[in-house]
Amino acid sequence: MQLAAANPDGAAYSISKALQDDPDDLAALALAVQVETRRGEASRADAALKTLAAKYPASVETARASADLAMSRGQFPTAIAGYRKVLAGAENTGNAMMLVQAHMAAGEAGKAASFLETWVKNHPSDGAALKALAEIQFRAGQLLAARETYQRVIVDNKDDASVLNNYANLLLKLRDPGAQGAAEKALRLVPNHPAYADTLGWILVNNGQVEPGLRYLREARLRSPESGEIRFHLAVALAKIGRKEEARDELKAALSGPGGVVMTASVAALKSELGL
Repeated sequence: MQLAAANPDGAAYSISKALQDDPDDLAALALAVQVETRRGEASRADAALKTLAAKYPASVETARASADLAMSRGQFPTAIAGYRKVLAGAENTGNAMMLVQAHMAAGEAGKAASFLETWVKNHPSDGAALKALAEIQFRAGQLLAARETYQRVIVDNKDDASVLNNYANLLLKLRDPGAQGAAEKALRLVPNHPAYADTLGWILVNNGQVEPGLRYLREARLRSPESGEIRFHLAVALAKIGRKEEARDELKAALSGPGGVVMTASVAALKSELGL
């Protein structure tokens, strides 16, 4: 609870008291590694892991603590190997997703998707894994496979706005006319969500319905002004109808700040078009 409340120093004190009472407490020893990692105490985290490994060398908790520490340091191959050990010792969705996240952090979206495909075949009732597979296939550029997987996900998640919104974005990439309907349903389910308004607005703009799209994009910008992607979409729409000065202002905002849009070819092209 102290870690969740962003109080790692308090957590360190609590762990030290717990270990005074029982120096062999497996849960406390494993948590000590996490606590020292969160505190930024690298040498103490290493020492805590060494103690844990010496007392419980074959424990799943030891493998998880080692993998988590490797992840925090960007040592992704070590983390992946560690999470495989964790999954071998305790096969469940949570542990499978940790392995997937390690592959994704390592830039191995294809491997993450391949692992999840096998996992879903062996665990056909694991809806969370199926949903994750759809998202990762999309991110890996496996668009046709992602569409098939999303269609399976939607069978049991017809009113999941997040799934519908992601599916709409995928269909837009595929130039599938079903994109607008999926986006409209997502926004009906959660009317005030800026990302869902942005998705529908952007689909309308791409379909040539710029004025209707602008209404949704303006609403999205109003609710999430820090989003560079939303402001870029708005800039594109404004440029299409000749409102160049407004488009410049939106693009400038899209490129600045912590939520700035990624400089893709389309962003660079608009920047050049607007003379920025």
